[in-house]
Amino acid sequence: MTVAAFAVSGMSCGHCASAVTEEVSQLAGIQQVDVDVAGGSVRISANGPIDEGDVRAAIEEAGYEVVGLTRRIRPPGRRITPPGNRSRTGSRSTKRPSGSGDRPQPSRSES
Repeated sequence: MTVAAFAVSGMSCGHCASAVTEEVSQLAGIQQVDVDVAGGSVRISANGPIDEGDVRAAIEEAGYEVVGLTRRIRPPGRRITPPGNRSRTGSRSTKRPSGSGDRPQPSRSES
């Protein structure tokens, strides 16, 4: 399950919560929508990835503005990598070249 929470401005009543819930619930895979009018947040649970652009469009369709993504919880077994970062097994090496670093290299004596 994927969970995301969005900060939303402009909500002030139960009707606001109902409008947002109705619009977001129509998105594919959405299982639950919890709106906190007083806190200005919308928490969404889905059975797959949550597309931030689709959620923004749905909330805007209801008449409100998404001012930020406050939290995203990844589904089990999936790794989230920030844009621009590569995994350690990718093409970018994380090893130092031999002979570099702060530690002195041991000297070899010839016999």
